Amino acid sequence: MTKTLNKAKKIHLMYNKVLTGAVLAASLAVISMPAAAQQAGGVNGRIVQSDGSALAGVVVEARSPVLPGVRTATSGSNGRYQLPLLPPGQYELTFINPDGSVQKREAFVLLQQKIKVDVAFSGPTDEVVVVGKKIYVDTGKASLKATLGSAALQGVPIGQDYRDIQKLIPGVQYSEDKVRGPSAGGSGQDNSYQFDGVDVSLPLFGTLAAEPSTHDIDQVSIIRGGATAIGFNRTGGFLINTISKRGTNEFHGELSYKIQASGLTADRKKSAASVDFNEQKEWITASLGGPVVKDKLFLYGSYYRPTITQKQRENSVGAVPDFKSTRNEYFGKVTFAPTQNILLDGSFRTSKRSEKNRGVGGFDAPSLSVGDEADQDIAIVEGSWVVDDKSSFNFKFTDYKLDTGSRPDTIFDVPVTFGGALDVNNLDQLGRFSVPQPIAGNDAFNAAIQPLIDRYGFSDGGVQTGGGRVGGASNINRQDFNRTSIEGGYDRTFDAGSTTHDVHIGYKYQEIKEDLERTSNGFGRISVLGPGSLAADGVTPIFFEARVFQTGIVGANGDTLVPRSIKSRVVQQSFEIND
Repeated sequence: MTKTLNKAKKIHLMYNKVLTGAVLAASLAVISMPAAAQQAGGVNGRIVQSDGSALAGVVVEARSPVLPGVRTATSGSNGRYQLPLLPPGQYELTFINPDGSVQKREAFVLLQQKIKVDVAFSGPTDEVVVVGKKIYVDTGKASLKATLGSAALQGVPIGQDYRDIQKLIPGVQYSEDKVRGPSAGGSGQDNSYQFDGVDVSLPLFGTLAAEPSTHDIDQVSIIRGGATAIGFNRTGGFLINTISKRGTNEFHGELSYKIQASGLTADRKKSAASVDFNEQKEWITASLGGPVVKDKLFLYGSYYRPTITQKQRENSVGAVPDFKSTRNEYFGKVTFAPTQNILLDGSFRTSKRSEKNRGVGGFDAPSLSVGDEADQDIAIVEGSWVVDDKSSFNFKFTDYKLDTGSRPDTIFDVPVTFGGALDVNNLDQLGRFSVPQPIAGNDAFNAAIQPLIDRYGFSDGGVQTGGGRVGGASNINRQDFNRTSIEGGYDRTFDAGSTTHDVHIGYKYQEIKEDLERTSNGFGRISVLGPGSLAADGVTPIFFEARVFQTGIVGANGDTLVPRSIKSRVVQQSFEIND
């Protein structure tokens, strides 16, 4: 049962021949319903005697490098036991019979899955130790899901970014759309993408950013259908969730450097519409984790720096400035177990990416280059409390922030006003001017645009040619996203004879925000209209058109006529009950 309350506010201003609605209102067109989930798995099963009768009072101990201390449970009168909210990883399970006999099992706990481990005791003896090595699978659930470990991520060449994980989804068609992904023929914006249980798709859009990376992901959980009412999973497509590595009782570290030199890449097919370059990629990765207080307090930290460099760039116009993309990503995680039944995790991930000289096309002047910035922060505080053998409680607070911006390298300080004039003698100093091309059979039009081609066109075999673009990039963009959520859940197991009922109750509060500021650089996009174009009066001919964002238009006193930015806010409250 789910109840959602949405409150949205938007500003939508329009003006004739002024572009704002399509770009600005698009950010409010799609409001996804992100999910969140427990960053844990569990073990349960039934303990019986050799004749198949239930065995009560058996103490079950769970030990793992990823779990501070020992987690215990006791089998009930029906022989059933459960160890909920275990951090995913390799576990050794010890079953201690009241008569003193002991059995051991090894199990691999998977993210968001309950592993079933049944045990049979043969009878009273001094001590019998049986060690079984087996990976148990999640049984009895209708969900279509799979879990992948870090070995699969490292062993398959899928890429370094989080969005590359979708290439591994079982039974789902591969898609080249990295920001949306496949969705059984539907929109990829119906999917949900989580990193450490935090939805990292763009709020109000549902698409994916480039960050974060996969270098410290421990496990990946994928649900393709049949989701239960646990974890607020209301996606129409698939859900991907990951859990990051954590510290253990032993110190472990890694330092690596990878390079993909331009000589290791096949030559690209050259065309007049492309930019030719030599590209080199480099990755620096470092991580360290270990105990601060053994069996109590663990720490883990990592650093990741990918760089992309494109040199010797050329297009149809001539030499193009070198492109460079640099990202620095830091991550820290604390795991604390004040008691055997309470586990607390806190983590913070921050990433800063910058790009220089992006956006120059095959027929663009070098002055059209753009610089980009993207800052991403993910903060998480979560905890779990195993109250007793039949009940548990968990909570989670998350804060996701992504601030992005792009700015032309060539800025035009030209005020845009109603009734103002376009200096047709200096079009490359006013905005991004698209050089016109001749139209076959229209001699009058071709003669009129020839001076523009002669001045602003590019040389093709010694002949000035139209079709290119000069000036500077057309807009200045700042787009900031934020998603904050608080959630809690209570789980209780009820026994009814030989059957059990696992009841879950959960509540989640979530607030989503977007702050969008998009203005034109000078007169934005300037173009020459085709022959016969007339003004609204149907009489006055129009030769040039400038398409600008109204947020950059100023009045006679120099003040903007509309707010510079659009602020959007959505509040969601969700309740869930699952049996």
